[in-house]
Amino acid sequence: MQTFFDGILASISRFDLIDALDILLVAVMIYYLLKLASRSRAMQVLKGIGLVFIASRLTELFRLQAVTWIFNYLINAGALVLIVLFQPEIRRGLEQIGRGKFLDSLQNHEGMETSGELIRAMLNMSKQHVGALIAIQRKVALGDIIETGTQINGRVSAPLIETIFKTGTALHDGAMIIDGDTILAASCFLPLTSRQDLPQELGTRHRAGIGLSEISDAVVFIVSEETGQISAVVEGRLIRNLSAGGIRRLLFGGDENKDGTERNRIFAKMKNRRKKSQ
Repeated sequence: MQTFFDGILASISRFDLIDALDILLVAVMIYYLLKLASRSRAMQVLKGIGLVFIASRLTELFRLQAVTWIFNYLINAGALVLIVLFQPEIRRGLEQIGRGKFLDSLQNHEGMETSGELIRAMLNMSKQHVGALIAIQRKVALGDIIETGTQINGRVSAPLIETIFKTGTALHDGAMIIDGDTILAASCFLPLTSRQDLPQELGTRHRAGIGLSEISDAVVFIVSEETGQISAVVEGRLIRNLSAGGIRRLLFGGDENKDGTERNRIFAKMKNRRKKSQ
């Protein structure tokens, strides 16, 4: 025990600016890791890992050799298991690092017009209890998802969206993929999430929306056929019971719970595409 505290005192006596910078960088890394994990099922596992790590350090401190060996084995073997189990979360985190958070806003007439059509369609379907699953493509291309459905390549409009999702039509099952002001495809298959912490009342549409957000940066809107409730999934986080204002804030403010300083380019490609076509 005395040796342990002597080591701490020796480290403090050698503390300099480089050590302070080292600690700051580690703190930032841990902060963003926890921020990412808090949006997914990984948080509970991280809590468990933290407890195991603390327990292993205590066993070393009290020189419990057999227990220490077991804990060290679990930690070393568990690293590979975690990579396999949390591949979607790891992939999403790397994609977020790659694209950064400095996303431009879209405050133009075309974007407002398109978002208005989308909001009107979802509100109408909500009143009529028509189920819908709509994914807004952003920087991560959804080509593999689009190939599972039927290509539309039509202009976003409330009548077209409502017609596609009308019960009994050929394309009402599955997801619609939108990019800018264009409906790329409908009746697409989305991967289901494997999360076990979701409310039991959530159906296949909600699980599919969460599943897509785990492997891409798409914003997914869900209209419940049973309740008429409108929900959205952003970066694996489910936001339920959205109003028209809530949908608009997500489309133009990036996150319903933020002040709008980080804005998402959900329809950002629209203006450039219009210019090229002219």
